[in-house]
Amino acid sequence: MTIKIIVGMLLGWVLAGAAMAQAGFQVEPPKLYFDEDAGKLSPVRIKLTNPTKVRMVIRASCADWRRDSVGEKQFYAPGKLPHSCCPYLRVQPETIELLPGGEQTMLVSLNPDRPVPAQLHNGMLMLTQINEREIAEAQGVKSGFIFKVQLGVHLYHTPRNVKLKTIGIDTVAVTKGSGDRRVRVRVNNTGEMQLESHMRVELTNLKTAEELKLESVSVNSMPGERIWVNAPLPAKLPSGRYLIITIIDSGPDVPLQVAELETDVK
Repeated sequence: MTIKIIVGMLLGWVLAGAAMAQAGFQVEPPKLYFDEDAGKLSPVRIKLTNPTKVRMVIRASCADWRRDSVGEKQFYAPGKLPHSCCPYLRVQPETIELLPGGEQTMLVSLNPDRPVPAQLHNGMLMLTQINEREIAEAQGVKSGFIFKVQLGVHLYHTPRNVKLKTIGIDTVAVTKGSGDRRVRVRVNNTGEMQLESHMRVELTNLKTAEELKLESVSVNSMPGERIWVNAPLPAKLPSGRYLIITIIDSGPDVPLQVAELETDVK
């Protein structure tokens, strides 16, 4: 009997601290910033750790990415997007061996060999496990499906004099779909820098004066991105007319953005 082996990709985007894809390796830090104004173009070391009992071989590569209208990352071939930093990414070594319980480092540098446009450049350093069949055999996996683990580390390169941070709110609306209600907000990054923002939504019932603050929602955006962000409304929120105040907080060096909407919630 012949068993067909299917290799699947298990992606883990590194969001905070050390991160580990399922049954895989760990990498830190999660994001690398190369800021020319701050003199931070020096190479940076990332640390990879293997907490498992099997040997792993990891290979580095690069991918372009940007978010779609709902904030989901879309990936492209390296160098395809105009703000890509992949063409001048260098990783040494590109392939490493992680012994069981061991750790290794990779040296990451972003050094353009020619002038680049005065805009934020970004990419994703992809770290891919390439000996997935060996690992599956060592772990006694008998199914026909093998996971290939891949982690992504964010890369940001800021050329000199690129520093403007601005963000705006285009639209606020209340929508209903599949039985749930939500406040839907479109956020527009109108500056030159990536922003890590938080959206707060406050509601006031205009008949009873009862106030409600929704749970804060994280909003990450790159320059030029217009993203829809949703804040779910409680299922038991009474119908009625409400004043809805939406606040985008992007940190102390960016002005708060506030929008008001008076509408009926049904």
